[in-house]
Amino acid sequence: SCLKVEDFDQALRQTEEELESLENDMKAEMSDLAPGGIFSAHLLMLKDENFSGSIRRKIQEGTNVVTAVRRVVDQFVKMFASNPNPRVQEKRQDIQDLGVRLLENMMPEQTASGHYAEAIVIAKKLLPSDILKLSAQKAGGLVLTEGGSTAHLVILCNALGLPAVILDDERILRVSEGTDLLLDANQGALHVNPDSEVME
Repeated sequence: SCLKVEDFDQALRQTEEELESLENDMKAEMSDLAPGGIFSAHLLMLKDENFSGSIRRKIQEGTNVVTAVRRVVDQFVKMFASNPNPRVQEKRQDIQDLGVRLLENMMPEQTASGHYAEAIVIAKKLLPSDILKLSAQKAGGLVLTEGGSTAHLVILCNALGLPAVILDDERILRVSEGTDLLLDANQGALHVNPDSEVME
C-alpha cells in the first residue's frame, strides 16, 4: 500500500493505452455498428483535469492512493447519479469502470483475471469493459440479473457475438459453479441442469 503519485501516473498512462487499443479493436471489428465510442468517453474522463487532477491532489495531500481514487470516483458517481438527464446518469458506469481499471493497473497482483473460456457468466451487472474482457476470453455466454441500464450492454454483447440474457430473478446468482447451464439468447431463456431432451 506504499503507492505514490508516480504509481498513479503510471496507472493513468497504462489505462489510457489500454482504452485506446480497445477502442481501435472495436473499430476494426465492427466498423458498421461501433457502440458510440464507449471507450472514447472513458478516455475523455481520464484526461479530464477535474477527475485525474482531483485524485493527484488528494495523493499529494497525503491520502492513500487507493482511497484517493475511490473517493473521487464516488464523488463523480454521486454527481452523475443526481443529474436528471438519464444519459448523464449512465456516465456513472463509465466512471466506476475507470476507477476499477486504474486500481487494477496499480495493483495487478491483487486482481488477476479469471479464465472464462466456454463458461456462462452470471452477474448482477457488468461494465462495458467487463463484457469486452469476457468476449476476449471467449466466454460462452452471459446472464445479467439487473435490467434497466443494461440495454446498451446487450447491444454490445450482440455486436461481439456473445449470447446474453437479462433475467429478472436473483435466485440465479445462487447457482453453484460447475452447474450445467444451457443459454438460449434467442428465446431469452436459461435452463439449469437441462435434461437430454432440452439439450437436443
